[in-house]
Amino acid sequence: MQSLWAFLAALAVLVAVHEYGHYKVAVLCGVRVLRFSLGFGPVLYRRPFGPAFAPGALPDPGRHRDAAGGAEGEGEGEHDRDHALGSSSQERGALQRSEFVLSLIPLGGYVSFWDEAHVQERGMSVALSDHDRAALFESQSLFKRSLIVLAGPLANLLLCVLLTWVMYLWGVEQMAPVLASPVPASVAQQLGFEAGERVLSVAVGEREPHPVESLEDFEEQLVAARREHLDAVVWTQKAQAPGVKQRHDLPGSLQAQADSAQALGFQGPYRAAVIQSVSADSPAERAGLKPQDRVISVDGVAVSDAADLKRRIAQSLKATQAEPMAWEVSRQAGPERAQGGGGEPVVRSEPMESADPGEVGQQRSRARPQSLEQTLHLTLLATPHEDRPGVWSARVGIYLGGMEERVTVQSGPWQAFTRALHTSLDWMGQTVQALGQLFASSESWSQLGGPLTLAKYAGQSAGLGLSAYLAYLGLVSVNLGIFNLLPIPVLDGGHLLAYAWQAFTGRVIGAELWGKIQRLGLVVVLILTLLALRNDLVRWWMG
Repeated sequence: MQSLWAFLAALAVLVAVHEYGHYKVAVLCGVRVLRFSLGFGPVLYRRPFGPAFAPGALPDPGRHRDAAGGAEGEGEGEHDRDHALGSSSQERGALQRSEFVLSLIPLGGYVSFWDEAHVQERGMSVALSDHDRAALFESQSLFKRSLIVLAGPLANLLLCVLLTWVMYLWGVEQMAPVLASPVPASVAQQLGFEAGERVLSVAVGEREPHPVESLEDFEEQLVAARREHLDAVVWTQKAQAPGVKQRHDLPGSLQAQADSAQALGFQGPYRAAVIQSVSADSPAERAGLKPQDRVISVDGVAVSDAADLKRRIAQSLKATQAEPMAWEVSRQAGPERAQGGGGEPVVRSEPMESADPGEVGQQRSRARPQSLEQTLHLTLLATPHEDRPGVWSARVGIYLGGMEERVTVQSGPWQAFTRALHTSLDWMGQTVQALGQLFASSESWSQLGGPLTLAKYAGQSAGLGLSAYLAYLGLVSVNLGIFNLLPIPVLDGGHLLAYAWQAFTGRVIGAELWGKIQRLGLVVVLILTLLALRNDLVRWWMG
C-alpha cells in the first residue's frame, strides 16, 4: 500500500508541474486556457482557476489540445461543457476563469487551450472579435507556440534541480571516506594508501585543508585538483593508529594522467572481507563456508578487505585453469552455531565472587557457554567461467563484502545548489544515454520499466526517508521531461518537430494529415507502454 500511495503522490506532483509549465507560459504568451486537468476521463472535481478573461464566443472545452501529449479527444458531453463555462445569458456576459479539474484516471494530465478546433466546431469564425482571435493558440508566433510546448519538459528538468537541492540541504546518506585497498601498482598504492584508511582532509594547491565528509567529497576534491592542474595533499588516519595523521602528497603531474579517482587506483569504500551469502552447490559451499565468515588470509598472506580478496580469487586462475587456494577463516558463533560449525562448543570457566563471607578470599568457578571465534583452514578451488569469448574469470560462489560505513552529509545553500545542478545534469546524460541504447540494442528493451516498477521504487525510496524519496522524484522527473521530448507525434517532441518542419518549409501540416500522424504516435506510445508493463509483469512473476 505504501508503494501505491508513494507512486500516486509522485505522479501527481510530476504531472502537475509538467502541465503547469505549459499553462503558465501559455498565459504569459496571451493564450486563453480553458482547462487544467490532472488525470483523464470523467471529472471528479472542478473549480475556477487562474486569471479571469472575457468569455467572448463561449469556447467549448470538450475538445482539448493535450500540450503534454499533443492528442485531441472528446470531453464529457454537452451538459458538462455548459456547466463548466455557464450557459445562461447572465453568465455569458460575466468574466470567466480557467477550469481546474481532477479526473478519474490518474495516469497523466492535459492543458486545454482556446484554439481553432473549438472555433470550427461551433462555427464561430465570423463572430470572433479581434480580442478573441488574439487569444487563440494558433494566433501566436511559431516561437511562442514552441515555447509553450517546450515549457512542460523544461518544468520537469527544473523540478529535478529543485528537488535535489532540497535533498542536499536536508542531508544525504553517503559512504564514509574510508578507503578500500588500492589497485596493485597504481598511483594510490605507490603513494602509500592502504585499506581502511579514513580520509580526514584534502588541501588543493595553497589552499587551507578542506575537511572531507564522505567518499564522494574526497573524489570531488581530487577532480578539482586535476581540473586546476594543482598538487594535492591528502591527510588520512589509520584504524590501528587513530591519533596519528598520515600525509600523502599527490602531484598534479600524476593526476593529469588519470581522469578519475578510480583511474588513480582508488576502489571505492572499504568493505571487510566478510561473506554475505553462499550459493548452493558452489565451491564455497562444498568447502564449508557460511554467511558472516570473515576471511583472514589466502595462501598464508593476510587479506586486507573485500577488494583484496576478490583480486586473490581472480589471481587463482591461470589461463583457463584454477589453482587451489588455502583460506584461513574466522567464524563467530554462539552455542547454537558451534555444533556442526567445524568444532565443539567451548565452555569457559570464569571466577565468580562468593556470596558467603566464610569464603572471602577464595574463588569458585561457574561454567557457561561463551560466544566463540573459530579459526578454520579450508581449501577452495574456483570454477573457471568464460564471461565472453576469450575472457575468463574465477568464481567461488559467494557474495562478498561487509556493509560499508555511511554518514549523513548536509550542504549549505550554495553548495547544495551546485551539487544539485551537477547531479541533475548527470541524470539527464544517463537518461539520454539509456534512451539511445534502446534503439541501439534490442536487448535493452527488456530493461524498460513501467508503472509497476515505478511504484515499487516509489515505495522503497519512501521507506528509506525523505532524501531517498526526493532523489526518486528528481530522477523520474528527468525521465518524464526527456521522454516527452522524443520526436513522437502525441508527445511534446512531436509538436516541436512539426513546428520545426513549418519553420524550415514555411508550410503547415494539414489538419487531416496531422490527425493521422497523431493517431500513429498514439499507437507508438501505447506499444511502449504495453511493452514496459509486460516487462514489469515478467519481473514480478520471476520474483
